[in-house]
Amino acid sequence: MRADQLVAHRGYRARAPENTRSAIIAAIEAGALFVEIDIQFSADCQPVIYHDACMGRVSGIEHADRMVVDHRVDELVRLPASESERFGVAFEAEKIVTLDILSDILFRHPEVHVFLEIKTASLVRFDRQMLIDALEPYRLQLQKQLVIISADYPLIALAAKANWQRTGVVLNDWMDLQGQQIKGILPEYVFIDKVALPESSALDKIASTTVVYEVGDIGEARALIAAGADLVETFDIGKLLSAS
Repeated sequence: MRADQLVAHRGYRARAPENTRSAIIAAIEAGALFVEIDIQFSADCQPVIYHDACMGRVSGIEHADRMVVDHRVDELVRLPASESERFGVAFEAEKIVTLDILSDILFRHPEVHVFLEIKTASLVRFDRQMLIDALEPYRLQLQKQLVIISADYPLIALAAKANWQRTGVVLNDWMDLQGQQIKGILPEYVFIDKVALPESSALDKIASTTVVYEVGDIGEARALIAAGADLVETFDIGKLLSAS
């Protein structure tokens, strides 16, 4: 498959701990043009690249009170992001990182675009405007290569009003495409879980660029592209890129 048909989900997750510098670089070295990463916010409302609200699975911190949002950013960047249950000690030096790592990576790879998925867990602690304000320095510096996305439609509507030129929604329900919230946003991208697709999905009739996730099988990926998907998102970017 072609690189312009694929998104590396959380970086090259099949080869490195998700949402880490190693995973992002590995995806780009494999040939990815599109990389998706997840954003949580620290106690001082700073964005870190992390998927889960809790820190057990990725960081091996099982205490019930160890939530990302309970720690300041200077604490978080000292904590592991090694996914030791999957990788053992292979990535034991890998730490939680902030969005600052993108500056150097994207400067060296101007052809690469990154989807920043804002996870909704942070909305329990912060209002939407605070999250948008915290991301403003990255918009100013990297806006041509960054797309802000979320399953929280009002957050993306607010981002669009705050001069984010590139936005996307993570669809909660197929019928939401007919709702006024998404129509009002006019997102550049719509992300759709493959299990949420109706049989007559009519993907090619969606005005936005469509991204279907999570796809690991080359046959399934090709079928989705043939059905009208513009991009498919995968944990194993290298495998799908190498498929002839």
